[in-house]
Amino acid sequence: MNNNISEVLFSVIRAAFDLPVVSVDINADDFKAIELIAHKQKIVPIITAGLKKLGYSEHISKSLLAEESKSVYDYTQRMVSLAEITDALESSSIPFIPLKGSVIRELYPQPEMRTSSDIDVLIHLEDLDKAIRVLESKTSFKYYKKERHDAHFVNQYVHLELHFSLEYSVEKISDALSNPWDNTISTEKPYRYVFTPEYNMFYIVSHAAKHFIQSGGIGIRPLLDIYVLRTQTDFDYNKVKLFCESAGILGFYNSCCKLIDVWFNDDVHDENSRLFEELVLSGCVFGSQHLMIVSKKRRDSGKKYISGRIFKTSEELENYYPKCRKYPILVPYYQVVRWTKVFRINKTKAYFSEFKQANSIDKTEVEKYDKLLKAMGL
Repeated sequence: MNNNISEVLFSVIRAAFDLPVVSVDINADDFKAIELIAHKQKIVPIITAGLKKLGYSEHISKSLLAEESKSVYDYTQRMVSLAEITDALESSSIPFIPLKGSVIRELYPQPEMRTSSDIDVLIHLEDLDKAIRVLESKTSFKYYKKERHDAHFVNQYVHLELHFSLEYSVEKISDALSNPWDNTISTEKPYRYVFTPEYNMFYIVSHAAKHFIQSGGIGIRPLLDIYVLRTQTDFDYNKVKLFCESAGILGFYNSCCKLIDVWFNDDVHDENSRLFEELVLSGCVFGSQHLMIVSKKRRDSGKKYISGRIFKTSEELENYYPKCRKYPILVPYYQVVRWTKVFRINKTKAYFSEFKQANSIDKTEVEKYDKLLKAMGL
């Protein structure tokens, strides 16, 4: 394998984004490594586009081509479903804001390059009951559960998360996202709103930061989202800076920008950007179980780590079971309910595997991760 697969990988990604690329030779081992990363990170359409532009069409595997075709199909289904959702909300006078992939994918060279697992839309909490009735009666979507910050729907092809709050379990980020409707712009359609460019950047960064803090890492795709927002939209950096400072994630945002500049603007790595890149490439779209364990062990260790996985705090249980928030007296009951699920045979094996993995993690790995987060101010 190439000694620095990241250089080969980002040459391919640069080609996909129509950026200048120095001539690159890709050998058989490199193709295997790139394909593995492409599948794990959900960036197959970007990798296939880049390989084609570099003249390696005949080397693209059947697996990549099949996933590329599926991505085009999924994109089409999401666009049809999004139109169905927004038409229903508009016809029922329910204000809404499309979120994440449905907004950002239009900034990519081809929209199907930006894959996503679901559709995200924000509404007001007071419109939730009406929206559930409207979507069930006017669309192909069926409502199946409500969680602390969103309601979930599904049709034959797509999963919908109908958010009524953008708050997260990371308190400072949650507080900074508590008033999203104050940072919107109206559109030609009276009930459709979009975030201001600055707030949209902040929301994408905060979502990535939440996963980075809780899951121990993020993948390439969230950083590509930040890249296209930086290059394809006009925004006031000082306003983004104020949003990020209020959430305590300015260092994280600056670290993302530094790594993006290494990948796309020929900036030079420093110690922290190399470690950040290592974390980004080692996980999936939003980290991995291994990185999640490293993240948790940064805060807890030994028996405290294990007890924390078995005994959830009230706040954590509220995320699993929203009724706990309204009726705190139910916290002990749902703690037991969760145990009945955790200690099923298949789940128990997974937990023991996790505990074994946690005990095997070297202390220096946790220290490296801790050093990086401290450098980011997290």
